[in-house]
Amino acid sequence: MWSEKRAKSVFWNKRKREVQAQKEQMNSKLNLFDNFSNLQFTFTILALRGLDHSRAEAGKIIAYVYYDILAESFFENKEDREIIKITSYMRDSALKKLDEGGIPQYRTYVSENQNDLSQQHLSHDGVARFLSENELFAKVLFYKLQKLSHELINSLASRQLDGLSQQLSGLLQDEELWQCLQEPFNVDKIVCQACHASDRFEDLNVRKNSIFYMFKTDERQTKDDLEIFSLLCFKCGYITEFSLDPYNFSQNAVEGIEYFRDFPSSKVIAHRIYEDAVKLGHDSAKEKIWEMLSLD
Repeated sequence: MWSEKRAKSVFWNKRKREVQAQKEQMNSKLNLFDNFSNLQFTFTILALRGLDHSRAEAGKIIAYVYYDILAESFFENKEDREIIKITSYMRDSALKKLDEGGIPQYRTYVSENQNDLSQQHLSHDGVARFLSENELFAKVLFYKLQKLSHELINSLASRQLDGLSQQLSGLLQDEELWQCLQEPFNVDKIVCQACHASDRFEDLNVRKNSIFYMFKTDERQTKDDLEIFSLLCFKCGYITEFSLDPYNFSQNAVEGIEYFRDFPSSKVIAHRIYEDAVKLGHDSAKEKIWEMLSLD
């Protein structure tokens, strides 16, 4: 039988090997992320220097959130407190390189003291405040980062990171993202693309003097993730398809609206629109649609 002393020795040796293995695995991830941020450096510095003054602050936010989210991709248990500390350290280590490259970044300086992260702030109040004040920007940024994170995870599996060297610089030059910081266009007019009659957009479906009725025939969306609506014109009987695009994500919006095709209505479509108007209690529109059906 083993002595108690030998049993303890075996246990602690096993524990020591496990701790050493965990340490080596962690160091491997830290080195891999360090190589990843080094690959990004030159293109990122050029992209940050290319930003005009009005975009400089948001550029720092993008870099901060990018490295914060991408650092998490290296770990499975993202809720573990120790992992949060490590990913914060990784994030700030990457941002420190940009600092040293002459472009000051939002940092909490956890990267100055890897052995005492518990004494450091793990996130930056200014970043959280900016994101809360610019909700659309935050939403689109996190949506885009989901895709980039998946790309990183796939690359980690093969240890091929070279193709990711322009991820962050591409994000910093993404005009769709920058458009989210613009003031949205106030959509107050809509135009039939067949006869060019126009009307106020406000209360379009319930105003007695409205010359249009807006409806949805399906759940189609544009490549910019905008919902496609249809507009029935009571003057010419044509239908215009359009999307509300107050931020001009499509680069094709006219006064906050992107217009698509127009085509003549049919009895089948008119009956569908009539049923919608009845269901929704749009009495004035219901009468106009019925009148169109009666004239056919």
